[in-house]
Order: sequence, then C-alpha cells, then structure tokens
Amino acid sequence: MLGFRLECLRRKNLIILKKTGNRFLYDRNALEKAMLIYYSVHFCKDCGKIIPVARFRKYCPECAQIRHRNYYPFKTPKQQREHLARNTAWQKAHPERVREIHRKAMRKKRREHFTTTTYIVTFENKTLPIGAKFQAIGSRQGCLLLADKSEIPWRCVKKC
Repeated sequence: MLGFRLECLRRKNLIILKKTGNRFLYDRNALEKAMLIYYSVHFCKDCGKIIPVARFRKYCPECAQIRHRNYYPFKTPKQQREHLARNTAWQKAHPERVREIHRKAMRKKRREHFTTTTYIVTFENKTLPIGAKFQAIGSRQGCLLLADKSEIPWRCVKKC
C-alpha cells in the first residue's frame, strides 16, 4: 500500500525520489515525508484533490456531491441490471405503495407547475379583471384555483 502511495506522491511532486535505471531509490527523508503525508492526507479518487484524513472519505466534497446526485450512472452495467431487477421485484410486491408514491410525485409536480406559471386574464369573469396577472395553486374540473379559494375558468386565461 505504501508503495502505491509513494508513487502517487511522487507523481504529484510532493516527494522527490532518486532514480537509478528504471527504479526509484527511497531515502530516509523521502520515506519520513511520505509517512507524514500518508497519515495526514488522502486523495480524491475522481479528481485527485487532497482530502484531510479527518474526513475519512474517498472523494472530495464536490465529487461526493456529484456522485450522490448522479448515483445510478456511476454503477457498472451489472450493478445497474441488479438495481433494476431489485426495483421491479419490489414494485411487483408492493403495487399499492408504488401507486401512492406515484400519486404523491404527480401532485408535487402539478403543484410546482401551477406555482411557477403566471397566467393572465383574457376574458371577462366574476373573479378578476381583464389583464390581471396571477399564479394559481391548482386546478379542478376546467377551472384554475386561486389562493383565496376562488375559481376562474380555463377559457378566461392564458399563460404569460
């Protein structure tokens, strides 16, 4: 293990070794420095940045965040197939939970859609004047729901 670490440290120019032929000579100072570095730092497996030993991680915070967000692509094809098989087996065993999770996800998606979309009134109605801009909180049977629980027909509005 230390040999591999010495090679990494040499490539990063953290320690300088003497070369004789096709081999490197490790003198006492280089070994002591290597041991100090070995016990005080680690290198990120993805980008090679130095990570403090106190973190006890294989990846720097940036690479760890990317790996956490994009977990699936970092798996090997075999691991991806196993993951997919486990998921499909679980979904077949728990169809009611799958429906519930899907329903919650769709509600959240719709809620986000309505709260981020701005509408403008184009026809007369009982609720808002023509030209008024607003954001809806949801929809129900051909109407948009407003924050004050009033409704406005879809035919009276368009997206901005």
